[in-house]
Amino acid sequence: MNGLNTVNLAGKALSLRIVNLTRRIAGAAYGIYAWAIFVTLALPACLLIVLARQVAVRRRIARTAARLVFWSTRIPLSINGLDRLPAGPHILVVNHTSFLDAIVLTALLPSSPGYAFTARQQFRKQGLLWPVLGALGLLLLRAGDARHLSSNIEKIIGALKSGENVVMFPEGEFTPIAGLRRFHSGAFVAAAKAEVPVVIGALGGARTILRSGSWMPRRAPVAVDIGPVVHAAGMDHVTIAAMREEARRLMLPMTGEPDLNA
Repeated sequence: MNGLNTVNLAGKALSLRIVNLTRRIAGAAYGIYAWAIFVTLALPACLLIVLARQVAVRRRIARTAARLVFWSTRIPLSINGLDRLPAGPHILVVNHTSFLDAIVLTALLPSSPGYAFTARQQFRKQGLLWPVLGALGLLLLRAGDARHLSSNIEKIIGALKSGENVVMFPEGEFTPIAGLRRFHSGAFVAAAKAEVPVVIGALGGARTILRSGSWMPRRAPVAVDIGPVVHAAGMDHVTIAAMREEARRLMLPMTGEPDLNA
C-alpha cells in the first residue's frame, strides 16, 4: 500500500511539473508573439508619424496603431467616463503602473485634439524613438533644482495655452509593487497657473501585462476610468497641496490598489 501511495504522489508531482512547464512555454510563446506584433505594427506607424505634417494626423496614426496592437494580441481595452473630459484644455492625471501606460492611453483617449504626454529629459536619449515621441508633442521635463522646476511648469503652461490637453503621471515613477505612491505637485501648479481643470483618471491592468523589471508581456484586460474634475482655488502653496491631496484621495479607490503612502 505504501508503495502504491508513493507512486501516486510521484505521478501527481510529475503531472504538476508538466502543467507548470506547459504554462511557462505557453506564456513565453505569447510574449514572443506579442513582441512580434508590436514591432510589425510599430515600425511602419513610426515612419508614418514622422512623415506626417500635422500633429493631429500623427496622433490619429498613433491611436490606430496602438489599438491594432492590443486587438492583435487579444488584450481587451475599455474606457469609462469619456463624457467627463472637459471640452477645453485640461490636465489628465493618471496613476503610473507600467511602460505600457502611455500606449494604453494613446489607444483609448480621443486623438483630436489629443494629448501631449510628459516625460523625463532622459527620453531624448532614446535614439530612434525620440523623433517619434517629439513628433507626437512629448513634453520633456528636467529634473533638478527650482530653476528647472519653474521651466518645466512654464513648458506645460505653454502647451495648455496653445490649446493642448496634457497627460501627467503625478507619482513620477512606477514600481513592480502595486499601489498608489505619493504625488508630486507639478501638475497642480501648472493647472492653477494656467487656470485649467485637473481630471482624475485611473488605469488598471497594464501592470499585470508588463510589470516593471520584466520584458515578457502577459495577456490581461486593460481599463481606464475617467473620474471627477478638480479646480484650483488659488496658487499659494497651501491651496496647491490641498488640491494635490484631494486628487490623490479621489484617485486611490479608482485604482483598486493599496495606498503606498499610508
